Amino acid sequence: MRAKLIAVLLLVLTFVLPSRTPSASAAAAYTYGFDACTAPSLATMQAWRSSYGFIGIYIGGSARYCSQPNLTSSWVSQVSSAGWGLAPIWAGPQAPCTNTGGISYDVTTAYNQGVSQADSAIATAAGLGMAANAIIYYDMEAYSAAGSCASAVNSFMSGWSARLQSRGYHSGGYSTGSAINSWGSASTPPEAVWVASWNNYVGPYTFSGNAATLWNNRQLNQYTANVNESHGGYALNIDRDYCYGAPLVVNLGYAPNCGDAPTSSNPTISSVSPAPPQCVYRTSGTLAARTLVLNGSGFPAPHTTQNVQFKRVDNGATSIYIGGEVTWESGTRISIDMDKIDHILWNDAKVSLQVRLTAPDSSGNQQAISAWSPTFYLANDATSCGTSGGG
Repeated sequence: MRAKLIAVLLLVLTFVLPSRTPSASAAAAYTYGFDACTAPSLATMQAWRSSYGFIGIYIGGSARYCSQPNLTSSWVSQVSSAGWGLAPIWAGPQAPCTNTGGISYDVTTAYNQGVSQADSAIATAAGLGMAANAIIYYDMEAYSAAGSCASAVNSFMSGWSARLQSRGYHSGGYSTGSAINSWGSASTPPEAVWVASWNNYVGPYTFSGNAATLWNNRQLNQYTANVNESHGGYALNIDRDYCYGAPLVVNLGYAPNCGDAPTSSNPTISSVSPAPPQCVYRTSGTLAARTLVLNGSGFPAPHTTQNVQFKRVDNGATSIYIGGEVTWESGTRISIDMDKIDHILWNDAKVSLQVRLTAPDSSGNQQAISAWSPTFYLANDATSCGTSGGG
């Protein structure tokens, strides 16, 4: 959620059909998600399904600034049937020390405001077909989490949480890390949180104090914000999210652990371009000649640039690369600017390599999620390659 005040997430938690125990692949499908200001069209949702497992949708509230022409109970039903986990969002009044404001400094009034917002969010969610047992995240945009402002917000969040729980829902909250740390002292803290870390780390955020005990293992991490992305010809401006810990995103009657590593998605790298005997050039002046393209299927969403591992064919040495060199274009194509991977050659002008994809497990350690690719050549330039081709 950005400064547009995209508020309360309603992650659909319908614990029915207990005989449907999810497989590892079902659990992994909900690890990665995104939120966008307006609910996308059904065609867009279909095109994006192979890359993401859950979506944040903004269902209402006084501070919701985006129109929602697509958001109906029919839309909710159809995207759920397509396998999406849903994270609807409610935008309500904000901290009293912000320009937007709306929450009272009086802690009793603030508590009652939280109760009222919970009632409104529940009514809207129910109208969209989202039954009780959903978890609703209140979007509290950035504020100074200290003094009377922090006390007012903590009281508001307590009223919000207590009301949701009394009506059979689960409570959550979205904000910055410092604000969420403050919520750890609320009388009735949210049951789960969604942190706006924007730290480009695909894994859990580390809170402090009581917040660490409450939410280090029960959170969504919004690790990247305001990204333009396209799948299947459908472009969106999104925030990217990572789900970690207890079941927070549920679809079709079972509750997968959203933090499971997506090892069962089984992406396949079927070919690389340029293929031998041509080389990809590390120091070429053109981006096309420097770019290695991975073609295949089942590529996961663009999590982070920590998700590529190279291996030298001659000696088996491996290294995971971090930086801005990897572009996750779609579920079937990834491109890598090899000019930014300079130390892989060591002292060699030309080397045979393979590449595979990795993803973080629940502890944040990178694990392989694909087999090694076909071999390709990386060379300093055309002379080192010994052929006329490159890219």
